[in-house]
Amino acid sequence: MSLAAAFLAELSRRPGAPGLAPTASLEAALADVHTRAAAAHPALVVPTDLFLARLADAIAALPGAGADDPDGAAGAQAGASGDEAAAALVALEAGDLYLAAGALAGLGPALAALDQRLEAARPALDGFRLGADFTGETLQELRRRLLVGDGGPPSLASYAGRGPLAGWLKVAALRLAISQRRKDDRMVPLPDDALELPAELVSASGLIRRADAAVHVRAALGVAIAALPARARAVLRMYYLDGVELEAIGAVYGVHASTVSRWLARARDEVAAATRKALTAQLGLDRAAADSLLRSALSVELSLPGLLAAG
Repeated sequence: MSLAAAFLAELSRRPGAPGLAPTASLEAALADVHTRAAAAHPALVVPTDLFLARLADAIAALPGAGADDPDGAAGAQAGASGDEAAAALVALEAGDLYLAAGALAGLGPALAALDQRLEAARPALDGFRLGADFTGETLQELRRRLLVGDGGPPSLASYAGRGPLAGWLKVAALRLAISQRRKDDRMVPLPDDALELPAELVSASGLIRRADAAVHVRAALGVAIAALPARARAVLRMYYLDGVELEAIGAVYGVHASTVSRWLARARDEVAAATRKALTAQLGLDRAAADSLLRSALSVELSLPGLLAAG
């Protein structure tokens, strides 16, 4: 059986996969991809059928196929000749898909190579500043999920070869570390009396009490944070609640640390503006008084992490 025929047989087993016809370009692309993949890992021999299965998964996961196109219309129209599939195959990270196929099959050389790539993700986890034990435990748990799964298929099976495996593993490690960090619940809860109203805002009659002000500030901040876009809330949580450094957050979103810094500044400005507006309306303060109260609140180190954890 030709590579194209075997590949198309695998592809046909994927729900909603595009219907393709074997072509010379598809056969040539598969031969090229297989040759490059094997050459990238001389010590690793992955059975051809297993590698073709990973390639079929990768093509089925492309936009316009599978769940993104349940009727298969886009795939059938664009890939009826197989030429588009050939172009897509050539663009994949062939060597990394080959390694993933071998690791999922439990082949020793592939597992060793996967461990090397996992170890390369270790510096990214140093941004959490929680010590070597936390980093090691996170990488061990990630390895387990990659190869065994966590109540579902092994997560390595979801790697589709559209970017280097090293980068994909780094992002997976960061996301797992964030999840583990939150489960550890190492943040100290915000004390009820943590927010102190500045002395100049306490009226002689006691109409604005410290305890009341703390409640108003906490509520206003919470509403302001909840109103932020999802990405802004996520970035605030990672930076303030999880202690993730700018470079590590940038790796999650595929942007430079300076971009993350701008996102944080914009989110802080939006939270401050919304909170100031709410305090002015609720407490009858002028802008200067509201700013003073807000500065007092935000000077408490745990106030923002506490609110982010609650939200």
